[in-house]
Amino acid sequence: CSSVTLLEYDRQLRADDVLQRALARRENIAVITGAETLRITGAERMDGLIYRDRDGGVEQRLDAKGVFVQIGLVPNTDWLERRLVNLRDLEYLVAVADHRHFGDAAAACFVSQPTLSTQIKKLETELGVELIERTPRAIHLSAVGERVVDTAREILAGTHEIQGLAQAARDPEAGSLRLGIFPTLAPYLLPHVVPLLHQRFPRLELLLREEKSPVLVDEVREGRLDVALMAQPQRSDLTEVPLFREEFLLALPTGHPLARRERVAVSDLEGEDVLLLDEGHCLRDQALSVCHLAGARERRGFRATSLETLRQMVVAGVGITLLPRLALSTDPGSSLVVREFSAPVPRRDIALYWRPRHPAAAFFEHFADVLRDALPPGVEVRRPTPS
Repeated sequence: CSSVTLLEYDRQLRADDVLQRALARRENIAVITGAETLRITGAERMDGLIYRDRDGGVEQRLDAKGVFVQIGLVPNTDWLERRLVNLRDLEYLVAVADHRHFGDAAAACFVSQPTLSTQIKKLETELGVELIERTPRAIHLSAVGERVVDTAREILAGTHEIQGLAQAARDPEAGSLRLGIFPTLAPYLLPHVVPLLHQRFPRLELLLREEKSPVLVDEVREGRLDVALMAQPQRSDLTEVPLFREEFLLALPTGHPLARRERVAVSDLEGEDVLLLDEGHCLRDQALSVCHLAGARERRGFRATSLETLRQMVVAGVGITLLPRLALSTDPGSSLVVREFSAPVPRRDIALYWRPRHPAAAFFEHFADVLRDALPPGVEVRRPTPS
């Protein structure tokens, strides 16, 4: 060990700070416990260590207690094992923050609840602070817990990015791709595009997640999703690549006065009761903007959780609604009347989103091209405007 050089030495630094800096720099380092602030309990005695005094700029051979840290050879690692945070424990903590329930968090992490609870308690013990406030009816993050969770999300996103960098360097068309899509598009688009995606990328494992757009934005930002299909615009810092434009159609019960027309204008909706989806669905916001423009009103006392529920309520004569064209690509049946709008036609624009620094960003451009190739008839393909 006599040839080891400490490249940075300061008696005012705590020993664990010096160790962490050394590990981050992948340096071979000897930490000299020449002062009380640098003493490490249980450090083994090592004679003849050399350190470089930062002020004097000279190397000196010392007899002192110290810890020699070298990647692949770490005498006296107990201290490090006690102090370094485990990434898996951070995943458990973030899951609890997301679900606010230990059982649900454990299920999301594919571990038992006792395992998750034990590891989080261990994490709190190692950090010396309470991260989660446990009550009989609910759990809450402490003030420091909220900050730790925010940092944990950044760390986990960073690890995903490291894995993505390696995968993209090896083969961007292999491995896994985590794709998010919102509920009013997923069941109508995926049957068209998934077969071609499997054909073009046979070694790519496609992991699909269906969720509302605000959740998808957060999960793409945090690295839990690679890409997401969402309606434009999304107020975010994500890269946005347009895919297609889809018109809305008016769904009416048989016998409705507007059913006698071949086409309807948006202004014809004035005074009508329009059935809408529940809060959080982007389609609700899009339909509401049409209603406000036309002077229509939302049907009171009713909010659907799916397009199929809206369809059935229209058939039952409860009201009328707007449905995207893809949702009506099959025969709607004789009990539902569908009419197109005259210009200006209400519509929604769909785009593919990802983090600007994602290591597979170049591949996502190619992925977007394949999605466009797989689109069914009835939608308008859109591409980025040339810069």
